[in-house]
Amino acid sequence: MCKPSVQVLMSNVSNFGNNLYLFNENFGIGGFLNVLDEEQDDLSESSLVIQQPGCRIPSMSLMGPMVKPYVSKEASIFCDGPQYGKEKGAVFWQPILVRDSKDAIFVDPQSLELSGKENVQCIYQSFARATASAGKKLKELDREPPIFSSEVKILNLTEKNMIQSESEEFIRVECSVLQNRTKKRKKKRSKKPFYMDYFAFIPPKKEVEERCNKLDQDRGDNWVNVAVIGLDALSRLNFQRQMPASHSYLIDQMGAIEMFGFNKVGDNTFPNLAPTLMNLTEDEVQKVCWPKEHNFFDNCPFIWNKYRDRGYRTAFVEDTPMIAVFNYLKKGFHKQPTDYYPRPWFYEAETKIGRHFSGNCYLCLGPRLSLSVVLDYAYKFFQTFHSKKFFGFFWSTSFTHDYMNLPSQGDETVYKFFHQLHQDQLLNQTVLIVLSDHGLRWGDYRNTFQGHLEERLPLLMFVFPPWFEARYPQAVQNVRQNARMLTTHFDLHHTMVDLLNLTALEDEMLQQRTHPTGRGQSLFQPVSPHRNCSQAGIPRHYCTCHDAVEKMDANDTNVVAAAEAVAKYMNDLLKTEPYCAHLQVKSIKQATMETSTMNGTFAINSTNLEYLITVEMYPGNGLFEATVFYDSWSKTYSVIGRVSRINLYGAQSFCVHNNILKLYCFCKH
Repeated sequence: MCKPSVQVLMSNVSNFGNNLYLFNENFGIGGFLNVLDEEQDDLSESSLVIQQPGCRIPSMSLMGPMVKPYVSKEASIFCDGPQYGKEKGAVFWQPILVRDSKDAIFVDPQSLELSGKENVQCIYQSFARATASAGKKLKELDREPPIFSSEVKILNLTEKNMIQSESEEFIRVECSVLQNRTKKRKKKRSKKPFYMDYFAFIPPKKEVEERCNKLDQDRGDNWVNVAVIGLDALSRLNFQRQMPASHSYLIDQMGAIEMFGFNKVGDNTFPNLAPTLMNLTEDEVQKVCWPKEHNFFDNCPFIWNKYRDRGYRTAFVEDTPMIAVFNYLKKGFHKQPTDYYPRPWFYEAETKIGRHFSGNCYLCLGPRLSLSVVLDYAYKFFQTFHSKKFFGFFWSTSFTHDYMNLPSQGDETVYKFFHQLHQDQLLNQTVLIVLSDHGLRWGDYRNTFQGHLEERLPLLMFVFPPWFEARYPQAVQNVRQNARMLTTHFDLHHTMVDLLNLTALEDEMLQQRTHPTGRGQSLFQPVSPHRNCSQAGIPRHYCTCHDAVEKMDANDTNVVAAAEAVAKYMNDLLKTEPYCAHLQVKSIKQATMETSTMNGTFAINSTNLEYLITVEMYPGNGLFEATVFYDSWSKTYSVIGRVSRINLYGAQSFCVHNNILKLYCFCKH
């Protein structure tokens, strides 16, 4: 594809260097040249994926020369095979010996035969989330060991064992070899089980069903379920790159609408899911319902509470409980937040049979992929309640959180999940939302300019039932149109609120609604083409809308001063932490100057400048990315928003527990 010629219209531009991203309407369809002076041979027909008066975002390479060096084939993950467990050195035989269905568990006869073991006895025991005891009301119940039932049941090895009781929501199975005890040949179980597994079920709960029947206000068919399938740290492009089968099936077979201008609003998971689930920024959450880090999130205005109050069953599901959204360096919930909340199950299973630890996550729970366990739970939820009202938020971190290429090993699992849902017609009454919080936040690819942009542009897709689009054509058409607009997690929240009142989505009602003016709006209404990052609630540090981006020399005096401003910003934050070392700039890895006249900040020939800078700090070799503003009037440099940590800190910050300071602190001892 021929690239448009560039005419630099402003004389001072050439003084800053040779590498430039520049948009000017005089240049025709093109606009962005690569700031890293790398080739992109597979740009789309237009060089802009978002091309609006308020925001322009470049179209980036999916598998071009600048990306290919970072893409590699990951080794397959096998969860079966012999494994030393955590139960006093017991060896757990991991090929799936016990399987489950929607409401039963049963022994796989072929696996039992292959085990070569005789006189096998399997038992199962239910367990539940811990409850607060008298005088211990502030216990961190999300991290307490579960309470096991005193009743232990023997598993029938040749028939299905039905699980129908509310008390058997979570189950542990152990299989042992019966051993001769005396000359009378009485048998007892071996002390060490050779197989351990965990299962979770979705039993209808009497109290929940009574509440739903009482609160249900829409007895007809004018309602939809809402199901969110979340994959942590997955950009829109990396989902397509690493999970092509899943992406293609969603687009080609399920008619998904892909949001190309979905821009994150915060650094990591929590500040992006807080807007999604509560319509609040991280700072607002602290003011509204979470004043101290030792407080619980029980009083926060979660969207699932709105659905619960309208007669919906609710679910909140996450794998990788140690770094869960509301539990990493936080207390989580005192009371379980939703009707179905399998955190105790994941916590217990990961503790006992978690394996293949990679980065921050266990990839396997016993003989199953952690990702598969989340999706299997979601599938059971669809099976149980697809014709009843529910709101489900199903979030997986394990396969996508840490590495660029590892998600490829989950493509088959995700594809099969969507295919099975679609084939079994379990989505006829459901709006399906496929979501991420942000792109990959660290690693070699993240240190490239495209990696920087992808990290800010996560995945968001919508799948509507055919009848929904037929009944609400303008609403769905608006979503399609908004796919090429600047959108955020705040908008997703408002969109999910709209799904509680479908009458408001009728064509006539949409026309009567006032045009939204706040930072968030329903995507069933048109997003203004003049919308910019400031209006959308996107901090400037995370904004991907820029007129021009120019590469700077690391020795430039402005760049050096900006780097020192970053060090000062972090050291000021760490002043109250006596065990954290004083940070110094070790090296400047890269720097660019950014301009964005459409956001009302400054023009390319302005004396007020923004620098995006990546610096390495000493001690610890931490890599940090920051946006620094230079005010020519006061001749000062100031960090805009937060500084992003773009490499792993591991155990370097063990001496602090604040989730923000942990990004910056290097502990002295």
